[in-house]
Amino acid sequence: MNYSLAFSFVKDEKDWIQKLLITGLIALIPIVGILYVAGWLFEISRRVMNHEAEILPEVNFSKYISVGFKACVISFVYMLPCTVLNAFSSLSNNILSGSNSDAITFIRVSISCGFGLLGTILGIALSLILIAAYIRFLDSYEISSAFNFSAVWKIFTSSTKDIFILWLFNILAAIIASVGVIFCFIGIVFTVPYASATWGHLLGQLKQKLG
Repeated sequence: MNYSLAFSFVKDEKDWIQKLLITGLIALIPIVGILYVAGWLFEISRRVMNHEAEILPEVNFSKYISVGFKACVISFVYMLPCTVLNAFSSLSNNILSGSNSDAITFIRVSISCGFGLLGTILGIALSLILIAAYIRFLDSYEISSAFNFSAVWKIFTSSTKDIFILWLFNILAAIIASVGVIFCFIGIVFTVPYASATWGHLLGQLKQKLG
């Protein structure tokens, strides 16, 4: 995989500044903006996967919001165990927090730390598997393809190293996107679409590599 290309390809695209800024402005729209950027990201992945000459997409609200919504549904389902675990953690903490007993306090803290550690491990594991599910999703943009668990597991086990690197780059992309907040939210109009385009390109490269 060409990691440096993922960070530099945008400058070689036609009207790249305009496309990034328009996408960044759309991203500011509550809820809809998140769905749009998610769909826009997957369109970049698909174009890389298909070796298309023009990678940065033009505006297409209906298509990218639809794709983004499907991607969010997939993410919600895969990360649901973490949501349930957090709910149990909060419930147990609320039940035990009413006592002033040192023993109960120790138990509450221990349970909270245990849930926290388990939640972190589970969250990382599910995030990695989610990337494999997204790779399946790229084939047809059908939600059902991401829930073919045997196929998703096969992708995960055969490309664990690449998926882990992609997961690390996702964290880096999130850091890049958040840099815009430092500039009173003005910079976020550029950093969010740029970070999304970078990660989308890497996802497309991995899908291309897997065939």
